[in-house]
Amino acid sequence: MPNSNVKRSTHQWLILCFTTFCGLGLVPASAKDVEGDPLHAQIESLARRLDTLEQNTQVDRDQLADARIFLKGAIWARDGKLDRDATTQTLIEQAVRRATERVNALQSAVTDGKRPAWCNAHGKLLRGFESDVDGSTQPYGLSIPAGYDPAKPIRLDVVLHGSHGGRASPTGDLQFINAYDAGELGTYPPDLDYIELFPMGRLGENAYRFEGETDVFEAIEAVCRNYSVDRNRIVLRGSSLGGVGSWQIGLKRPDLFLAVGPTAGPVDTI
Repeated sequence: MPNSNVKRSTHQWLILCFTTFCGLGLVPASAKDVEGDPLHAQIESLARRLDTLEQNTQVDRDQLADARIFLKGAIWARDGKLDRDATTQTLIEQAVRRATERVNALQSAVTDGKRPAWCNAHGKLLRGFESDVDGSTQPYGLSIPAGYDPAKPIRLDVVLHGSHGGRASPTGDLQFINAYDAGELGTYPPDLDYIELFPMGRLGENAYRFEGETDVFEAIEAVCRNYSVDRNRIVLRGSSLGGVGSWQIGLKRPDLFLAVGPTAGPVDTI
């Protein structure tokens, strides 16, 4: 017979989890609310098109993730039961538009055999990867220098961002995406001799631990798959919360980094 104390504590834990998710605005919207959203049909269509593309072995999985990050962000924000203010609505609409652009480009790439434009872009741009942790799609920002030459391996700087406000939010992905997405052609490229990578690391103040830590390593691997990186010249740096992450990841895996540069971030030494 199950122990009543175990049953009671489990029940209390479930209540706590539900209350926490309500407080974070992560309880999904009802089916009626979702279907009444004017973007519902577009989102459903994009999801079906991406599922179809995923069955095509010619389509690169990283490029699929490059499109899915926008759709995922839109769905999380839509279903988060937030008060839909004008800023949130604009972010959702923009994400749906960008997802549509990338899905269209992927379908064109299947036909003409060319890489989508963002894969050759310089300057600031946004890409994604599929995480081995939970199968989710995670975004990361990039800055590709003007002189980048795929034939010449280049240094990679992994830059960990600071705090984003103290807790997770249904619009967290879209806010991160909005900070780094500069369109298919990127922006005016910087005059640097290295690529900069900006992992998201799972918003929610995990200080790049647990799945946030894994995201950093998976983002590095995604960049190495898609760009010519000199693995002997990977630098890890960050400020504030990014400094904390630089300390804890850099000290744990010093074999992976040429240098570690934390600023304004304490380190746990126990």
